[in-house]
Amino acid sequence: MKKFSTLFLALFLVCATFAQQPPKREVRSVWLTTAWALDWPSVRVPAPIIENGVTVNEAEREAARNIQKNTLFDILERLDDANINTIYFQVRPMNDAFYRSNLPGEAWSQWLSSERGADPGWSPLGFLIEHAHPRGIEVHAWLNPYRYSSSTATLGRLPTDILTTHPHWLLDYTGISNRVDFKILNPGMPEVKQYIADVIEDIIRNYNVDGIVLDDYFYQSGTTDAMDQAQFDAYNPNNLSREDWRRENVNEMIRIAQERINSISPWIQWGVSPAGVAVGGVEAVAAYYGVPVSPGHDWQRDDISSSPVAWLRDGTIDYISPQIYWRRGHPTNPYGEITAWWAQVSNQFGRHFFSSHTKSMSGVSADDMPNELIAQIQINRDVDMSGTPGVVFFRTMNRGVSQATYNLLRDGLFRFPALTAIYGWKPAPMQGLVTNLNVSGQNVTWNYTPNGDFDVRFAIYAVPNANRNDANVLASPKFLQGVSYTTSFVLRGGISPATHRIAVAVYDRFGNLFPARVLGESLTTIEPAQLIFPTNNRGDMNTTPIFAWEANGADFYVWQIAKDANFTQPIASRETTSPSFNLALQSNIRENTAYYWRVKSVRANAPVSISEVRAFYLAEAPTKLPTATATPAEKIPAEVDTPPRNRRWRR
Repeated sequence: MKKFSTLFLALFLVCATFAQQPPKREVRSVWLTTAWALDWPSVRVPAPIIENGVTVNEAEREAARNIQKNTLFDILERLDDANINTIYFQVRPMNDAFYRSNLPGEAWSQWLSSERGADPGWSPLGFLIEHAHPRGIEVHAWLNPYRYSSSTATLGRLPTDILTTHPHWLLDYTGISNRVDFKILNPGMPEVKQYIADVIEDIIRNYNVDGIVLDDYFYQSGTTDAMDQAQFDAYNPNNLSREDWRRENVNEMIRIAQERINSISPWIQWGVSPAGVAVGGVEAVAAYYGVPVSPGHDWQRDDISSSPVAWLRDGTIDYISPQIYWRRGHPTNPYGEITAWWAQVSNQFGRHFFSSHTKSMSGVSADDMPNELIAQIQINRDVDMSGTPGVVFFRTMNRGVSQATYNLLRDGLFRFPALTAIYGWKPAPMQGLVTNLNVSGQNVTWNYTPNGDFDVRFAIYAVPNANRNDANVLASPKFLQGVSYTTSFVLRGGISPATHRIAVAVYDRFGNLFPARVLGESLTTIEPAQLIFPTNNRGDMNTTPIFAWEANGADFYVWQIAKDANFTQPIASRETTSPSFNLALQSNIRENTAYYWRVKSVRANAPVSISEVRAFYLAEAPTKLPTATATPAEKIPAEVDTPPRNRRWRR
């Protein structure tokens, strides 16, 4: 026990030390809610009135569209100013669409138009992507997978709606907990599972989204046996209990959706946002998955058939964003302990964890909310094991998180931009250096042809001349100006080649960062790193090893691990500025299993060099960080540099 405690203390101090630094990578996101127009839009586009083939109210419709576009643009501007780098945009609240769908059953939303199904004359999802990507902001399409209606007023009755075309697909909760016309797609029907995958395919084939994310609407509370008895009898070949069968229906939908995404655009991130507690107080379930018992009460497993640890264990999602909507010190669901549990369990299965936060919580006054959220974000950083902590605010603006909170974050914890996560278990082609880098006024341009069939992004830096030779200067966010999805970028005022070294690095859609090309500097090379420990085929390591290699002047290294020597089955890619990596921070390694590791060396103006490949296995599974909480650091890190603001011109 003493040995374990000493190791934990050492690892915790390492994690906490890095957490106090401005993170190079951090998902900073918001839930942009459209259901009931909670965040947006503030007006609806009137349905067209057509007389003699002419839309006679087109001027009124155009005025409403302009209000919708302007308010969405203003939200985007405010998020950009706060260095938010991701938006979860609700595009399908109730079997309806905030995008132009090619599926007849996905009607235009009644919160976008004055009538369900009425064409508003524009696509909010397309508009958001068009204006978010030039700011380097990712857009994840947020879907409610099953919810069809929550009341009579939201019940879709169009001739093309599923209520009309496939009424047998729906479960009706009318009369349960005083609900009326509350309907969901039946998770037990194979046709429904495929239909949800069809909806996702329709989106990713027609819109350049960065991710797809589901919220926590699965089965609903109070589902009776009679409601899905026919499916339980027909589609239960393994004779599962009804509870296990329902959970497996949800698990299978998530698995089918992942397969569909990866078959079309494998770089698209696939996530789910379940309730905030899983495996809470249920030792048998925790033992089944091989995870610790979580703090708090797990109602979702039996009440709505949601089993988040199964998705992590099976690797059928890329990230999880549980709704941890409680304060620090909550008597039953303390934020810190629950967050540390998710950080450990997600890492144990090799996936990312980005915590969802709420704008208000019991026991915290409105005046104290900014400090509470800041403290929670610091906890996220302190307990992170994956190299990318994450925060997702519910909700965005207007009646969501206050502007004062965004201002505090912009001037404090979010004072520098941050890149988002590496999805290092996804195979991705090697990329090189940009060419023809040029600066004219504030406009930076370059050329690049991606290697492979996937688009790339670019990270843009501006390093003051006096700082060019500082350690790790291109491996921190301090001089990161932003991200571009095109081969151009507009520098903020006060930056020029006379005062700064301008640099551009390929940043692919899988999150991998490649060497920067620095304007005015010569091309060079970097020797492959010489591996030190463990030696090839080392298998007698009974404690969590620290992998080591010789320093070679790289800006940063990428430690990689895979199931095969050719790295066609990667497990992880982890960035580090030191020539070492502690395996305790990558805890999805199994004992007595062969693995392969190598190191990529990344330095400005030089192609990536790759070390030799070595094999290893562990006699014991690696040590994991326990679910203890970090001491929350409420202070804002002291920095003297002015954060970049207004990095983009207004369209």
